[in-house]
Amino acid sequence: MLHVIDPSRTIGPIPIPKRLWFSMNDRLYWADRHRRTRALRELGGWHARAAGLGGALLGPTAVTARISYPTNTRADPTNASPVIKALVDGAVDVGVWIDDDDKHVVNQSFVRGPKTGTPGIYAVRLDLTPWPPPEQVHP
Repeated sequence: MLHVIDPSRTIGPIPIPKRLWFSMNDRLYWADRHRRTRALRELGGWHARAAGLGGALLGPTAVTARISYPTNTRADPTNASPVIKALVDGAVDVGVWIDDDDKHVVNQSFVRGPKTGTPGIYAVRLDLTPWPPPEQVHP
C-alpha cells in the first residue's frame, strides 16, 4: 500500500549549507563537530516549530530522512546520520517527542531526495509516520 505523507507530519525541507554539513566519513576536529552539531540542532528545532510540531509530543513514530544533495553524483544517504541525529535532537528540544529513544522514534530510514540544484546547499526533509503504520494495527 502506498503511504501518503501527511504534510502536518513533515519537517522541512531544511536547507543546510556546506559549512554545516558533515557525514560519518568526515574526521572533524571535536570543536568543529560540536559547533556544527549545535547549529544543526537549533535548525531542526526551528523548522519543527515552523511545521507546527513544537509541543506536539507525538507517540511512536518512524522517521524517514529524505536527503537532497547539490548534485546527482553518487551518495550514501546513511552517512548523513550525524546530521539527521542533530536535527531530530532539535525536534526533541522543542517538544515534538519527549525523547528520541526507541519508544518514541522507533525507526529511522534514509533515502535520497531530489538534487537541490544549488551549489553548496544540501536539504533534509523529515517525514514522520505514526508507528505501527495503520495497515499493521490489528484489533
